[in-house]
Amino acid sequence: MKKLTPAQQRVIDLMRDGWELTSFTHAGIPWLKRGAGPRSEYQKVHSGTFYSLRHRGLIYRTASEFPIDHYALMVS
Repeated sequence: MKKLTPAQQRVIDLMRDGWELTSFTHAGIPWLKRGAGPRSEYQKVHSGTFYSLRHRGLIYRTASEFPIDHYALMVS
């Protein structure tokens, strides 16, 4: 398997650290979120990075709560 780019590895590392990857269902605008309420932290994820991780089978959709999809790691 081809080595991950720094951006792809960053998303994987943050998800392993407890960040949640979500995306708008139809627009495919992904972001990472940690925490809840007013103290939540957010980080943008480039759509190319997101689609590459999906294509490589490293993440999968766990739930779809329209208009938001939730993703998890295939690997731990």
